[in-house]
Amino acid sequence: MQCAPARRGIDRVQGEYWLRKGVAQGDALAQTILALEFIDGGSPPEEQALAITWLKKAALDEHFIPAYNALGEHLMRAAADERDRGEAFHWFYRSAREKEPAGMRNLARAHELGLGVASSDKLALVWYERAAWSGDLPAMRRMLDVYVKGELGQAANAEDAAEWRARLAESEKK
Repeated sequence: MQCAPARRGIDRVQGEYWLRKGVAQGDALAQTILALEFIDGGSPPEEQALAITWLKKAALDEHFIPAYNALGEHLMRAAADERDRGEAFHWFYRSAREKEPAGMRNLARAHELGLGVASSDKLALVWYERAAWSGDLPAMRRMLDVYVKGELGQAANAEDAAEWRARLAESEKK
């Protein structure tokens, strides 16, 4: 009889140690993971600035596609003015062009709210729909709301709402 190995907890100190080694070697995945950990973990401002630097390096130097949307999200969160929001929008656009569903959704939201770009219900709808068709659950929820409430220049439409409700329910099962 074989026993399954005992599960051990995650050693965060060791994990950070190895991620930092990867960052030092220019590994884009390590840069992105550690950057997200620093930004989302309530780190001090100097570590958060370092995290943005790592995301930019992963995105610009390594062309690491998952870093595009992550960089856009964090630049948008920290944006102090329209120029900063425009830079975030740029990264959402690059992510969306690479067919990243979260990037498409964030691009749609930027168009909807006029963040870093002129507000456009038409473009917001296009990008929400693309993200939703790519399997992004929040985008599917937004499409459902669009047709239930009649938003983004669309009339309320029970048939389209039912279609998005069914797609959402099916996707949530997976």
